Amino acid sequence: MKDSNKIPVEHILISLLPCHAANIYSGIKSVEFRRRKLNISVGTIVWIYEKMPLGAITGFATVKSLANKSPQELWELYSPVSGLSESEFFDYFINSINAYALELEHITRLKTPATLDQLRRIKATFQPPQFFTRLLRDDKILLKLHDHSGKTDYSAIEHLDPRFNFLVA
Repeated sequence: MKDSNKIPVEHILISLLPCHAANIYSGIKSVEFRRRKLNISVGTIVWIYEKMPLGAITGFATVKSLANKSPQELWELYSPVSGLSESEFFDYFINSINAYALELEHITRLKTPATLDQLRRIKATFQPPQFFTRLLRDDKILLKLHDHSGKTDYSAIEHLDPRFNFLVA
């Protein structure tokens, strides 16, 4: 059923290195840092595109909270769940006055990743985002992910529309 009115909340797609995505899925990392502000809200669904060599949407999470602080303040708040060493963190934010954090919850890996080739068959113009991209309610990729079927326990992500039940690995 391709009914874009049934897609409940805002959705974005971000690109991550495979090592950072792995840390998110394993629970080592529950916060994503950015040098630029993402104009999104708590509750936004963040789809995770893993960069090459995999090149696929591999999962999603929900934004639990957002923070806009200095790099030092973010490090003090989130270092235990950053998945980064102190030097990696501060190298990333070198010369940055502001730093942004998306605290993630309900982190879920797709049973089967949506590969770059599959994504381009759904939407020929698909390009992995450099920063992030919004997946609008009528976006063919979001509709395809939303309409996917499967039988799994949905209890961990019951705040989403029940048709997302295929997402729980």
